[in-house]
Amino acid sequence: MGAQLVDDRKAAFEEKRATDKLIRDVIKREDQELYRRHPWLHQKGLIGSFFVAFSILGMLATAAAYVHGAIHWAVAVALQTFLLSMLHEVEHDIFHGTYFGRPGELPFEAAMFLIHVFKWHASPWWRMKIHLLHHGVSGQKFDVEERLVGLGMPLGIPRLLVTLSPFFYVMACPSVLADNKDFDWMEPLLQSKWQSTSGVAVLVYAGHLLGAFTLSASVAGAVQSFVLLVTIPSHVRHVCLSLVASMSHYYEDNAPGVVHEQVQILNPWWLVPFQSFCWFFGSTHWVHHFYVQQPFWVRTYLAAKINREAQAFVDTGVLRQNDAGVLKYAKPNRRGPRCATGGRLERKEK
Repeated sequence: MGAQLVDDRKAAFEEKRATDKLIRDVIKREDQELYRRHPWLHQKGLIGSFFVAFSILGMLATAAAYVHGAIHWAVAVALQTFLLSMLHEVEHDIFHGTYFGRPGELPFEAAMFLIHVFKWHASPWWRMKIHLLHHGVSGQKFDVEERLVGLGMPLGIPRLLVTLSPFFYVMACPSVLADNKDFDWMEPLLQSKWQSTSGVAVLVYAGHLLGAFTLSASVAGAVQSFVLLVTIPSHVRHVCLSLVASMSHYYEDNAPGVVHEQVQILNPWWLVPFQSFCWFFGSTHWVHHFYVQQPFWVRTYLAAKINREAQAFVDTGVLRQNDAGVLKYAKPNRRGPRCATGGRLERKEK
């Protein structure tokens, strides 16, 4: 009886992996056809360099335009946030060795350094470590990356705070530490000195506004500009990405190693404002889980077509789509039958 159960589970797992391959083949077919039509896309290093330069120069130009009064502060924040999200996508591709080589090589280290300086977020070298781990243990208790942005946390004030600011990652640390004894909860902060500077700027400006101390007009103006051009865009991007990412992934609701149970297609109309500032993560990230070596510009270009082709897998309940219930549950064995749109169907009590 026991041996039969083991065989049945093994057969079920192999069937799921075969389904993963079918979905991956759909993605790779579209990818290969695009490269066939546009061979210049093989120049990944050059294209990646363009996006790094475009992001950084765009942020510098936006800052200059705001400081000289050419654009409204809200326009500056929106532009900075969008450019930061572009730089984040480049960073993510670098982790997977998609372009710029490997750690230790000059193009890789130079790109990582520029991202570290201009993105004003957690150290990319630290992020690479937990991101690559994420792909191996997605949705499991060892998935530190996603758990630190709220995945698996019950709805409530702690999860709201984690979503609102990267500094509140500490709210998720107790449960993460309970499952990951080797996790150093201070490491993200200690390796993110630029990000810490951004937080200090907010405290300084808040103290000035509240009258705790007085800054000279020139210093106050510089700090205000820094907060508007760096701190606020960084937090807006964080809010958008944390919300969309935690809704795109599943926690303890997926079998280890089965990709189509790790993620869902997330593209409801009401998430468009958030998706706009995280490079439409919900529409594209599930594709990345199946084909990690695909550059973000190719993934973005093909996303709409691949999502349409994936509807066949949604209709049969293999892939999930626009399942808002992901925010409310974090327990295993919750994958019940779903309707054609990917929503959860209630189980009827016997």
